Amino acid sequence: MLDYRMVRIVTWLLVSIFLIRKTPLGSKKNYVILTLLTCVVGLGSLSTQFPVENIFIGYQSPKDVFNYYRGGKMVGNIVEIVDGKSSSMIVFSKNNDFGWVFITPETDKGYVIPSWLTVKKYTRNIDEQSYGPFIVNVTIYKIVDTNDYFYYGSIITEEENVSITDSNNVNVKHFYRDDTSFNSSIIFYGYVENLTGEYHFLIGDQKVSIENQLKTAPK
Repeated sequence: MLDYRMVRIVTWLLVSIFLIRKTPLGSKKNYVILTLLTCVVGLGSLSTQFPVENIFIGYQSPKDVFNYYRGGKMVGNIVEIVDGKSSSMIVFSKNNDFGWVFITPETDKGYVIPSWLTVKKYTRNIDEQSYGPFIVNVTIYKIVDTNDYFYYGSIITEEENVSITDSNNVNVKHFYRDDTSFNSSIIFYGYVENLTGEYHFLIGDQKVSIENQLKTAPK
């Protein structure tokens, strides 16, 4: 079965061949062909961000969408699937490297491919990442038209056995990984419903707020 990107390559390649064959002979033929190819490449790139499959297809599980969009195990291994009320986040590794997430919204017909219109991403400014012995990076994802929020972050520290909780006094899912660039690296992630600026993390004895982060424009 063709995956998400291969479907687009084959589709627009066929479109290119068809349009070129229909191009009339003449001195402007090369110009017309170049214009057509440029348009086809542009449409191909645009179609990756606004998947037409969502109009016709719904998948039974988040893993089914992942297997189609990312190529499944050919791309990476799933670490965990975190379910929200109207969506799910897949945490996965790629070439033994952690730091990858895939978020799929759930609709009436099933799970669908994410696009620019369905998932908003809130990143942190690099100047706001230091908290005592911890360098913290957190990304917040919001599913449009829902109350689903997911977070995915990393911590660089020399500390061992670091405790991570949130403002709801819930233990945050996390794991350690080997990293040759730093002494220690911790990955943490989870789901929160109706996330507000009052929500924060407690990493060791350091409070990591996301209030300013949620005020910034999503990227």
